[in-house]
Amino acid sequence: MDFIIGCNYWSSHAGTDMWTNWDEKTVKDDLRVLSLCGVKYLRVFPLWDTFQPIKPYYVGSKFLGEYRMCDGSMPNNPYYIDETMVERFVTLCRIADEYGIKLIVGILTGWMSGRLFIPPALYNLDIYTDPTALMLTRKFVHGFVEMTKNESAIHSWDLGNECNCMGEIPSRDSAYTWSAMVSDAIRGADNTRPVISGMHSLRIDNKWTIKDQGELTDVLTTHPYNYWVEHARVDRSLSLRSLLAATAESDLYRDIGGKPVLIEEIGTMGPEVCSDDAAGIFMRCQLFSAWANGHIGLLWWCAFDQNKLEAPPYEWNMIERYLGLLRSDKSRKPAAQAMSGFSSVLSSLNIQLPKKEIDAVCILSKDIDHWAIAYMSYVLAKQMGLSLRFAYSEDDLPDSDLYLLPSINGARVMSKHRYEELKSKVNKGAKLYISNQTGIITEFEELIGAKIIDSSDGGKTVKFKIDKNTETISYLTDRELSLTTAKAVIRDETGAPLYLKNDYGKGEVYYFNAPLEASLVNKANAFESKFYLIYDEFAHEILNKKPLVSKNPEITITYHVEGNVTYAVLINYSDKIQDAEISVKGKKTFDILYGTPENISAGDACILKII
Repeated sequence: MDFIIGCNYWSSHAGTDMWTNWDEKTVKDDLRVLSLCGVKYLRVFPLWDTFQPIKPYYVGSKFLGEYRMCDGSMPNNPYYIDETMVERFVTLCRIADEYGIKLIVGILTGWMSGRLFIPPALYNLDIYTDPTALMLTRKFVHGFVEMTKNESAIHSWDLGNECNCMGEIPSRDSAYTWSAMVSDAIRGADNTRPVISGMHSLRIDNKWTIKDQGELTDVLTTHPYNYWVEHARVDRSLSLRSLLAATAESDLYRDIGGKPVLIEEIGTMGPEVCSDDAAGIFMRCQLFSAWANGHIGLLWWCAFDQNKLEAPPYEWNMIERYLGLLRSDKSRKPAAQAMSGFSSVLSSLNIQLPKKEIDAVCILSKDIDHWAIAYMSYVLAKQMGLSLRFAYSEDDLPDSDLYLLPSINGARVMSKHRYEELKSKVNKGAKLYISNQTGIITEFEELIGAKIIDSSDGGKTVKFKIDKNTETISYLTDRELSLTTAKAVIRDETGAPLYLKNDYGKGEVYYFNAPLEASLVNKANAFESKFYLIYDEFAHEILNKKPLVSKNPEITITYHVEGNVTYAVLINYSDKIQDAEISVKGKKTFDILYGTPENISAGDACILKII
């Protein structure tokens, strides 16, 4: 499968008004220019209120007489769809075909850039639960697909643009039912193309969940803007932490939802957040990172700057005006140059990269900020040289030689049967790492190898040494420990045991008596310190089996094995040229397919083929 490279598209002359202010000549030139930048895919939006401009006509004050189009005319089809708009959409498809561009169609675009675009008939109705809203929604989705499905430029159907932003939904059940209805309406008209979620800000335990969207669609989507995603803007845009955010979130979605992930919208949110040059480095890094970590593609937001447009949302939101790959005069920005360069690299490599090797399973327990803890664990693991797979504590636990249970919290942590399953895996030889905020662990002494003498929730700050450096972390629950079978790997400055190692059956348990990952969530520049070496205690045996390792914590490596060949993708997650400082194990030899390991540019990569 080709890696999807492209952007989200509104026309350069009209933005969200492109359908009512249609200019075929401009649209054609837009796609010509974008194709020259290496754009192979566009995500496009049949604006809901424009394509289904329907309003109710009443008899008296309360009784519905009929629905008509907003201009008072009778509809020409049972879906209340404006056929002139469909003709314009079909023209877009034909132009895309001409330039070899495939279209991802965000069918229900009732929300865009901070503005609602829903048909007048749905004003003051609950979009997700009202019977009238559901009826008209299904008619539109099914009808639009039925009327356009024969266009060869269409690659896939997207439920719609961030449909979870159109209003408040009462429950998870309602979100599931609404999503199922839309997915079924698409598949009822066309079951030959993938159905893409189009949602963002999904989580494990809120109303719009990763797992439900994974069940109901073929492809999950992330919109991982550092500016908008929680915890992703603590450090600067070109820091390791910020550059890894999109991949971390996308890995989380894929692992919990069980479906491939498209990074469907991403960007740096304009020159008031970081420079255009920095955005170019960011783009290059995100493309290599998404590709190496097994995601199916990346789309920038958006095609053109919209600074000359005056209609809402551009009138309302300053941040919406300078987000393009190209400027409003269609000249290329550094991000467009980065996309074009990456596209050329993939073409020259001409390889299908095998899936990356996974080294450990990171179990996300109950009553934590799942995204925050997953994110911090992911960055630490990457610095250490490990690739994580995520699992929720209440789902089946994948087999692994190494499990992480980071920053547990509260009285529930995980259900008894999952806890017993995890202990059984360790007893049979797996390693388990636990860090603890306020979490309760039953059979504590048996598992950890220490007794809790007493504890309090008054808060504590400790200092301890890692690799001769003194580090400080603060946390809530202070537990006084007395060692029984465990050994202290690290003691704090008072001599109290902080990091323990205990034998458990044939396996080992590593216990950090503080919430390492949670303590880093809001700590600026935390990853410039050597906290990642906490993971070295349980990771070194895995790393010793790698064909090569990097000593530079700002260089990450993914390994991709196919028969006797291993590909290693080294990525520089920083704003400076870096030496990967690699050491090769045994008598391995390698060919350099791209870049040089001693001199990897900011946000760039080096690709090796190891024999």
